[in-house]
Order: sequence, then C-alpha cells, then structure tokens
Amino acid sequence: MRNHIVRILSLLDEYPRSMIESAIKRVTVYEAFEYKAIKNICSKGLLLEPLPFAEQAVKLVKDVESLELNIPPVAESVEVRPLSYYSQFEV
Repeated sequence: MRNHIVRILSLLDEYPRSMIESAIKRVTVYEAFEYKAIKNICSKGLLLEPLPFAEQAVKLVKDVESLELNIPPVAESVEVRPLSYYSQFEV
C-alpha cells in the first residue's frame, strides 16, 4: 500500500497537482485506484473526456432534488413484543 501511494505521489514530478487530483477523482468513478490508471489519465489527457453516464447522472440528481416527498410521520408508540410472539407465524 505504501509503495502504491509513493508511486502516485511521484507523479507530482511529471504533472501538476491539480491534474493528479482530477485524475484521482476520475478513477473513483471506475473504482480503478491503481497508479497505472492515474498515470494513464494524466499522460493521455483524458481529464477532458466526458465521464460515462455523466449527463444522465446530473439529470437524475436534478430529478431527485425536485421531488416532493410526502413521507407520513412514524407512529409515536411501537408495541414491544417478545421474540416468542413471532414463533406463531409460518415461514
């Protein structure tokens, strides 16, 4: 793990910090946290490429934010039952 982090930090010798940070954010989408993935994004200039499903994700977030949720309140009191109560039900 330490070697992995050291290798990622060594990219600072070749690329600006902002580029590496953007690359790390990008690899989280793919869950590909390896040094090689981060280096490939930086070296191939993939930071400007659109992320897959990015437009759909933004639309989905906006749709969810615009929803009006009418969740009824939870009942104040809950009946406490012993576990033996549930043995009467068939599985």
